[in-house]
Amino acid sequence: MDPVFVPMVSALLGGLVAGSALVFSQWWNIRAQNRRELIRLAFDAAREDRSHHMAVAKEKKRGVIMPLASYVHFNLGLMTLASRGRFTKNDVRQLLIDNDEFTRHMIATSSEVEEERLLRDSNIEGES
Repeated sequence: MDPVFVPMVSALLGGLVAGSALVFSQWWNIRAQNRRELIRLAFDAAREDRSHHMAVAKEKKRGVIMPLASYVHFNLGLMTLASRGRFTKNDVRQLLIDNDEFTRHMIATSSEVEEERLLRDSNIEGES
């Protein structure tokens, strides 16, 4: 290669690398922003769903209200399915199964943590 072309080829390659890095970082930022917006929308929808369920349970004087995280988990899953453009009855069924499992694990873990806290608090009071 002629020595005159080395700086030009280097400049061209450097420009391509810098340009691709810029395109990648823009794509990454847009993707992250879309994900944050999806989570925000899921959280807003979850609060509305939970408020509605609480109103119905209060009116009927019965019902089970799941933790807010369960509503968020479900709405985020549903919005993710919807963002794909198409989903089936089985997709929604699987989402409901996954959400039930998530809720059970969350409640069980919450109960364990509460029991540990109560035990720790009772030990602290016993030592005083």
